[in-house]
Amino acid sequence: MKTWSQSQSPPTLKDFMLEPSILDIIKKLTERVEALDRVGSSFTYDDNMVLDHSFERLTRTGGVLDAYQLFAITAGSPVGVWYKTGTPQMRSSKATGIWSYSPFNLQSAVVNNANYLSQHVRPTISGGAGPYCFSAYVAAAANKGDAGQVAAMISIQPKDSGGNNVGSPAINTLVLTPSYSAADNFQFKRISVVIPTTIASTDTLKLSVYSAEGNWVDTDGWQLTAGNRPQPYSPENNLWAHLDGLI
Repeated sequence: MKTWSQSQSPPTLKDFMLEPSILDIIKKLTERVEALDRVGSSFTYDDNMVLDHSFERLTRTGGVLDAYQLFAITAGSPVGVWYKTGTPQMRSSKATGIWSYSPFNLQSAVVNNANYLSQHVRPTISGGAGPYCFSAYVAAAANKGDAGQVAAMISIQPKDSGGNNVGSPAINTLVLTPSYSAADNFQFKRISVVIPTTIASTDTLKLSVYSAEGNWVDTDGWQLTAGNRPQPYSPENNLWAHLDGLI
């Protein structure tokens, strides 16, 4: 136990902390999360405002298209909470008896620059006018005949109550590989983008993930939270397993 004499400076709160302090522990855990996600992460947990964030409610149609459980998505838009541009695809191992190729649970999306999914989220649930951080896991898509560079893009576009754009979108790009090969399949990384503030007329935020070129990208694990950094992602495994009748 430490003691102090009258000639010493008065003790501070840090002097009474056990070593390692809780601040040291949080710092180490945050560093661990950042190492796993490959982007800076906040060691806090707020509600994820993205609905169906691991695509478990997305519905497929027709037969399997390749050896990696690729399917067409049900016709029409929206499909559940997801809006389609073009004809994005999905991976699904539901009721197949085959190992899932999706990083979280049983389904994920497959998109490119002309065929992708979006969701409109009302941001006033949490965080007020901003900032908001949107993040997602992305990887070069398997068996799509891609060549050359594969890069993923992520965007937040504010919309007013009439569905019109409000200001410019926040966009970020991540090069997944400069020259695609089969070794790049399913090598997921996390990409994020921040919109610092929203204009007063903003009603929703349109969230999208697509590619920077015609090459295809797998995506899963979307998250929108208040703040400047992604938070640790929770896939809510038990929730989806319960909804699918697995537990």
